[in-house]
Amino acid sequence: EDAWNALAFGKKRWLMLPPNEGIYSTEPAYSFVKDKLHMLPDTSKILQCVQNAGDVVYIPNMWSHLTLNLQESIGIAVEFKVGYWQ
Repeated sequence: EDAWNALAFGKKRWLMLPPNEGIYSTEPAYSFVKDKLHMLPDTSKILQCVQNAGDVVYIPNMWSHLTLNLQESIGIAVEFKVGYWQ
């Protein structure tokens, strides 16, 4: 499912990879970024952004993603199926 994430308060860092490049881990996000991100074979494929209060981030279906709260944050996320109403 696709998803959007609206941030009402705070700041978040997002890292995303397309489906064929996805990495899935049970390790906490901060530990993964600090200890393992630099070991990936091709970090140029990682899309990164900083989400500020009032921003909405769209996450396409099957994309892997990781978020780090850079400040205390409050947001809402909604998953949906594109074409569900057709």
